[in-house]
Amino acid sequence: MEFLYFFIAAMLFFIAMRVLVFGFKWFTNQSANLYHRLVYRQHFSYYPVPLQRFAYYQMLSHREQQIFLQRLHRILITKKITGRNGLHITREMQVLLSASLTQLTFGFNNYMLPMLREVHLYPDTFYSERVNAQVKGLSMGRGQIMLSWHHFQQGYFNPTDKLNVGLHELAHNLWSYMHGLDNSFMQNIENQLAAHQLQLSALAGEPTSYFRTYAFANTQEFWACCVESFFEAPVDFQTQHAELYQLITQVLQQDMAKRWKQLL
Repeated sequence: MEFLYFFIAAMLFFIAMRVLVFGFKWFTNQSANLYHRLVYRQHFSYYPVPLQRFAYYQMLSHREQQIFLQRLHRILITKKITGRNGLHITREMQVLLSASLTQLTFGFNNYMLPMLREVHLYPDTFYSERVNAQVKGLSMGRGQIMLSWHHFQQGYFNPTDKLNVGLHELAHNLWSYMHGLDNSFMQNIENQLAAHQLQLSALAGEPTSYFRTYAFANTQEFWACCVESFFEAPVDFQTQHAELYQLITQVLQQDMAKRWKQLL
């Protein structure tokens, strides 16, 4: 009988502890959800304003736009953005730059691009001792990106010209990050890109070339230019270079041609 009493007491204690743990987790989750809802509500009323001219965001469904805003917010409060040469960083700059990164990694579950720690924005082109020239953008190996704000804006003012310095430099950072995650997978991708680059290099500079001459500087530049084209002229990209387009789709886990066609 004493054993039965002990068994019943033990079971009741176990049940009580389970209820307490469940209740604590529920309360914690509800508190966190409430906090995030309040934070999101405070900022989300503003975020869509600068995104009105952000073509990628406008293509998304309502549900996808909500996910996009949540990711944008987390990126915005995590990444450091500094102004150089007297450039004052505004809220709109923070939103649009964070939106560019959100766009690039929207197909990923791990979308934060942790290797990127800081972005330096310049008013216009800037001199780089690294390449001994005036440049519009530069991706540094120390988790930093430098961008001309003027040319970043131009990249989104014309969303179909296959020129987007923001996406281009972010693509370089993504390339390094993905090599660190799965080097064998990315080495295979790099080999395939190099083969396509070699095949298409004969047309470099020709009017019939889909890619600008700079794309053939090396494999990494070819990759970054492919990313620009993938987002800005995906239907032509898929039509003219189907295998290469599919390769970029495989890496970015998005199908931009499909999105564009749904709008037609």
